[in-house]
Amino acid sequence: FWDKENRQRLQQFQKDNSVSAASFNHDGSLFAYSVSYDWHKGADFYQQGPGKNHVFVKAVAQGEVTPKPRK
Repeated sequence: FWDKENRQRLQQFQKDNSVSAASFNHDGSLFAYSVSYDWHKGADFYQQGPGKNHVFVKAVAQGEVTPKPRK
């Protein structure tokens, strides 16, 4: 998660690939995101196979999305 006003990272997730889509649910308590190849290097670098694409749903704690004070 990113605080655009203070230009600070609020939360980072471990991933093996690029986040290709992301969204919060209606009340902000769940965050869903997909991890997959994003094609920025073109088809030559795409590697097919099991385990390359994932969808994750994460419960969001208020402290993870609350802006931190500026340093």
